[in-house]
Amino acid sequence: MGVPKLLSAVLIVTSLAACETPMQPTTGPVVPTPQANALQVDVADVQVLQAFDSSSWAAAEQAFASRMVDGMRTWAGARMVPVGRSGTVKLIVQNASIGERVQRVQTGPVSMERVAVYDGILDLRVEAVDRQTMRTGFADATVRRQRTAPVGTPPYERDRIWSEMATEMLSEVDAALPVEIQRRMPQMVLY
Repeated sequence: MGVPKLLSAVLIVTSLAACETPMQPTTGPVVPTPQANALQVDVADVQVLQAFDSSSWAAAEQAFASRMVDGMRTWAGARMVPVGRSGTVKLIVQNASIGERVQRVQTGPVSMERVAVYDGILDLRVEAVDRQTMRTGFADATVRRQRTAPVGTPPYERDRIWSEMATEMLSEVDAALPVEIQRRMPQMVLY
């Protein structure tokens, strides 16, 4: 078999395989790309911890919380660069949850409609401790989002709404938390 025939066979097989591969929807939040100027923190280590237990939550809510914690790990790895010799900064995810409730809203002078209300929260605390130099500091940030949808919204649509909420919350954290760290913990940030 010559090179042209082999190349043709490979292209045909590849194109057929691509046609049979179903597209997977993206349900995870989009972690914002950190700004070019990451915070240089005067510690030896940066850790991300989860301080809440989601084991009793429904599977979709557990997956949301897990994606949010993973998003904060990615964010911390890119936005907080340890450059010191000792000490630790801990980014503690105190809560990353989404809840769903049904609420009645008035749609006209005498008509009511039931809607699903999604409440999301991302609650963070940053703690820095350097026992060698006796420096400590902390900063907090809480972001909330709320959306409504018709009762009976399909799960894929609910996941899309939750993903948008998560992306918005992570974007707000990306803008606000570095400012809060610089304001509340100036002794731990190198400029």
